[in-house]
Amino acid sequence: MLVVLNLLAFALHTAADLIETAWRVARARAGTRIGLFQALRVLTVYQLFSSWDDLFTLLTTDPPQRPP
Repeated sequence: MLVVLNLLAFALHTAADLIETAWRVARARAGTRIGLFQALRVLTVYQLFSSWDDLFTLLTTDPPQRPP
């Protein structure tokens, strides 16, 4: 069962890489797939998002400037 779930995860990641532009941009900004999932985990712990588009918009935009 674990092997099947792992293969399914690889298939979904590959499909997301090929189809979703927001996924590719977020993954490029995160640097690695592990970095992307760490960012997703941190964001979803503190914030409830109404859709995947809202979440990936936050991941793909530049962070606000820090005050001096």
